[in-house]
Amino acid sequence: MLAYLKKINNGAVSFTSIQLGDAMSSGGEGTVYPIVGNDSWKEHFIPTKTVVTKRVCAKIYSADHLRKHGKQLENKLNFMIRHRPEHLHDGPANMIQICYPFGILYDKPNGHFLGMLMYLGLDDSVSMSIIANDKAEAYYKRLHQMGKLNKTEWDIYKKYQFPPNGQPLAARYIIVHNIASLVQYMHSTGKYVVADMKPENMLITIKGGISLVDVDSIQVSCGHEKYPSLVSTFDYAPPEFHKKNSAQKKFKDVYFDLFSIAVIFYKILTGTHPFCYSVKNGDINVGTSVPEHIKNGGFACGKNRNNYHLLPQHKRFDNLPLAIQDLFKRAFEGSSKTRPTALEWKNTMAAIIKGSPKTSRHNYRPIAQKILPKNMPKSVPQNVPQNVPQNAPQNAPHKNFRWKKYCPFCGTRYSNPVSSNFCSRCSKKRE
Repeated sequence: MLAYLKKINNGAVSFTSIQLGDAMSSGGEGTVYPIVGNDSWKEHFIPTKTVVTKRVCAKIYSADHLRKHGKQLENKLNFMIRHRPEHLHDGPANMIQICYPFGILYDKPNGHFLGMLMYLGLDDSVSMSIIANDKAEAYYKRLHQMGKLNKTEWDIYKKYQFPPNGQPLAARYIIVHNIASLVQYMHSTGKYVVADMKPENMLITIKGGISLVDVDSIQVSCGHEKYPSLVSTFDYAPPEFHKKNSAQKKFKDVYFDLFSIAVIFYKILTGTHPFCYSVKNGDINVGTSVPEHIKNGGFACGKNRNNYHLLPQHKRFDNLPLAIQDLFKRAFEGSSKTRPTALEWKNTMAAIIKGSPKTSRHNYRPIAQKILPKNMPKSVPQNVPQNVPQNAPQNAPHKNFRWKKYCPFCGTRYSNPVSSNFCSRCSKKRE
């Protein structure tokens, strides 16, 4: 299939043909295709003065979607390309990617609008929905055996499984931090409301890298020119949205996103939706569905939790640091303007990842700290984990971690020499 990319240089319009391969994925709005041949574009990453190569793909909208929204979409994409964010990724770090549009496609030169070119997500990414729930391991194992779950998906699921003690893994805090960083950057431009934030619109790598997809559906505004988001997911929409009429739901503010990311963070850290429960005594005034619970402000672990039959996953909320519990309560029980910003989430997660005592008001152990067994023999020095050789460097940077079979900080052993400078247990990195 051929499509034509529109280019404008110094006011002159030209078209370049693009060969599309077999469909990669398909949804209600359209289909995503790979680019045959050269599918990479080089970009100068100004902060570190490096050149970064990023892969691209094409999204071709369905005939029905074009018939309903074609002209508005074409104008919106033109506007988005003119007002592109300065940074769509974090350069060589390769942990954040915004799959933003950067070219418009037509069926022929000066022909009909078809779709757009956009950035692909980070390599080896899978849908974040695989970790934003707590389905039984047997369910995913069966899918894996049936060939419906590839190796990357299975490896990511295994890495991010909740431990028996109910405390989220350090890796899950890193994911929350990276999502908050991405949303904070989008909000800092003053032009964007993501509007349809949900795990299905994000991709994750095994190291916690985040890609934001379906970016063409975001709300964009600059001055008097505004393009609303055409889609929303009720399970991630705030109470005020559910209380508005259809006309009032057209434009959204940043508080919409702040509620959505809090729901996503709760699902990542507990494995269930913060408004998923059944009501004791069958009070029909409270509602029976998640959107009804959101509309009525019934946070599962909030002030009225004794009135609800809670899923077991909600117990993980009580194992979270109080600083995070407070953020969730502000997000779900306060007014829209008291919701924690993405920057607050980012800073809180950074402090917890680093083991800062400022985020602990009780006996909570920082996630990067190794918890030693109580019955450790006295002959073993108390500052050395049992499975680390006595002469292992305890405070050395990870300069040689790439060639070791254990993490010199937390003592985690690996069956083969570590091929990365990142420890999956304590999340420390080689300096």
